[in-house]
Amino acid sequence: MNCTFLYPPQFVKAPGLPRGQGAAQHLGLAYLSSWLKKHGHTTTVINAFNLGLQTVQLSPYKGQNLHTIGLTTDEIVSRIPHTTELLGVGIPFSNAFPIVCSVVRRIKERMPHLTVVAGGIHASLFPEQCLQEGIDYVISGEGESPMLQLAEGKEPSTIPGLSYVRDTELVHNSPEQGIHNLDEIPFPDYTSQDLNLFFSHPPRGGEAHASMSLVTSRGCPYSCHFCSIHPIYGKKWRARSPENVLDEIDHWRRHFGVRHFEFEDDNLTLERERAATIFEGILSWGEEITWAALNGVRVDTLDRELLSLMRRSGCVQVNLAIESGSETVLSLMNKRLSLSKVEEVAAYCGELGIKAAGFLLIGYPGETERTFRETVQFFKKLRKRGLHAVIPLIVNAYPGTQVHAQCCEKGWLAPDTDEHIFCENDEFVSIITPHADASTVCTWKREAELLINGRMRYFKALLRDLLG
Repeated sequence: MNCTFLYPPQFVKAPGLPRGQGAAQHLGLAYLSSWLKKHGHTTTVINAFNLGLQTVQLSPYKGQNLHTIGLTTDEIVSRIPHTTELLGVGIPFSNAFPIVCSVVRRIKERMPHLTVVAGGIHASLFPEQCLQEGIDYVISGEGESPMLQLAEGKEPSTIPGLSYVRDTELVHNSPEQGIHNLDEIPFPDYTSQDLNLFFSHPPRGGEAHASMSLVTSRGCPYSCHFCSIHPIYGKKWRARSPENVLDEIDHWRRHFGVRHFEFEDDNLTLERERAATIFEGILSWGEEITWAALNGVRVDTLDRELLSLMRRSGCVQVNLAIESGSETVLSLMNKRLSLSKVEEVAAYCGELGIKAAGFLLIGYPGETERTFRETVQFFKKLRKRGLHAVIPLIVNAYPGTQVHAQCCEKGWLAPDTDEHIFCENDEFVSIITPHADASTVCTWKREAELLINGRMRYFKALLRDLLG
């Protein structure tokens, strides 16, 4: 079957790429393409965001003066091969959903025979919403197996992870369990994309250099109440073999000259021996390769020996999933993290020269003025011990998480929560509790940035935001 995969344009607040953002490598669609090719199907990937990085359109939406970056709707439709029989659309974030709806409507006008399938985080969490907009099927969770079965013409009712409408009735099939042996999935397929765009616009912005993103594992065995990974990847942790990971890194360094890699895993170091084998393999090449783990690493999986190996193998930055400096709040989150261990790891990172930043979640249900002050003091201590920076983030109650269920039950969700997800807004407060209203949470966030990261760093960031 001829399949086309589409990564949509994105809403942004200002007329240009947000600071710290570059081209989208979208590993999900690249993996789907390679998986279907392995099984004899023909694929094309249209990365409408990357192809229109210089195309910025004013796109007012529900009272917000937003802009769209990416190809226009007509340009997208014109790039879909006429031979396409199955179109997969990735909706990685909710802010792309209105754009996807517009594109799907135009596709259905021009190519009514085409079957449209949606996947990704938003689709997995809001399948009914997607189906109401003319999308034929929604895949919740990992997409390789369900997409292949659709391409093979399997009966929809037999495909796990699929949602669809049958005789006006909404149908949700049993959950998709995901592929157990991740080594069976070929490396991401970028043959129909322009790699020079990736290299000239690194995923997280910054100076142009050849950089590639990698995912070496899926799933998470922990049960943090705020985390949205489980609706997508489940609780069972599955990992690629060290040999498979090293083969991919070797592929990019030998054939494309890539010297910097970003691990996008949620649990890169969960299995210590496996992680060490990967880092030792990189080190054995004797080349100047650098890498970063920016998605958040569990602190309790790290020690001085492993961190030393990480540094020697080229680790330049790691983000630590700390979340809070209050034992009370960590307990409410079900985080299960020792603060003394956090101090120890922060000191090791500083000693070894690894730029370590700590995630700090602000406004979690149960957070009070007292617990916030405890957290500020703790992170200030971490900064003195060796933590390079702190990343304060306002907690979001993502659908499918336990904190979302708790907030629904208690009536703590802000009334306009569903609207804020359509554009980036790092000061929107979706959780309002008796202990902290929206104004309080925003004040805490600004104080955390100022008190923990320092006055000069705070005002430099503020100036960058004002100047765009």
